[in-house]
This record gives sequence, structure tokens and C-alpha cells, in this order.
Amino acid sequence: METLAKWVQMNLDFVQENFVVQVKPDYAQLALSAFLDRGKLTAEVLFDENPDNKTQLVELWSSFTADPKMVEAFGLALDGLVASVKDQTLISGVELVREKLIQTLVALTDANKMNGEQVAAIWKDFLKSPEVLAFIVANAAVWLDKLPLPAWLKSIINLFIKK
Repeated sequence: METLAKWVQMNLDFVQENFVVQVKPDYAQLALSAFLDRGKLTAEVLFDENPDNKTQLVELWSSFTADPKMVEAFGLALDGLVASVKDQTLISGVELVREKLIQTLVALTDANKMNGEQVAAIWKDFLKSPEVLAFIVANAAVWLDKLPLPAWLKSIINLFIKK
């Protein structure tokens, strides 16, 4: 059985060395590489002496998005998104939430099973941060017209907003 695991791993190494390097964009290449790495580990699990493959595979694959290559792939994908956007307000918004989105994905599949608490802490801290307040203030004009406020109040608020 160990020979079969090595054969699978050799084939996945061949795919990684000869084909994955050609995949673009970079985030897709990293994600595919992380997937193949897990594939090699899957072969080990399936052909090792431990008969409890199901438990081992759940442990292996349930942490996939917390894999450092996947974390980097998420970051590169978001960077690509930012590069494709021309609106500076949208760019600022994506950049503002970038790390929190990645932290959320990692929290959902890391070893800590208290996902709800982790995600709540990530986003509560984020919403209380000075960066969020600065973003809201800097972009208040975008939302002001959409708020159901009396015209006189909007006029006063507009005096304090940089446009």
C-alpha cells in the first residue's frame, strides 16, 4: 500500500512541476498547488496503517482554507480585484476589508472550532476600528443622499463633509 501512495504522490509532483507552474493568474496557481499538496497527504492517509480514513480526511481537508498557500491565494485574488477597479472609493473599501475577509476564511477552517466567536471578534474589532470610522467619514457623501433625513439636516451635514 505504501508503494501505491508513493506512486500517487509522484504523479501529483509531476503535475505540480510541469503543469501548475503554467497556471495563471498567480492566485489560481497557488490554490491549485495547495490542492495538490492536500492530494498527496490524502494518498498518505488512504494508504497508511490507520484504518480510520474518514476522521483523518476530515481533519486534513477541513483546514484547507487555513493553509498558508490558500491564505496567500486569497490575498492575491483580492489584490487582483483591487487592480481591476477604477473607483478609488471602492478600492479603499476592498482594501479596508481585505485582511478581515482572509481572517474570516481562515477562522472557519483553523484548529479552533469556536468559529462563531472568532468571526464575531474579527468583525466587532473591525467595526470599532478607527480605520472604519475614517472610511465612513471620508465617504459620507456617497450615503448621505440615500439616508431618509430632512433636507435641512443633510445641508448641515454637507457643511462638514469633504466632497
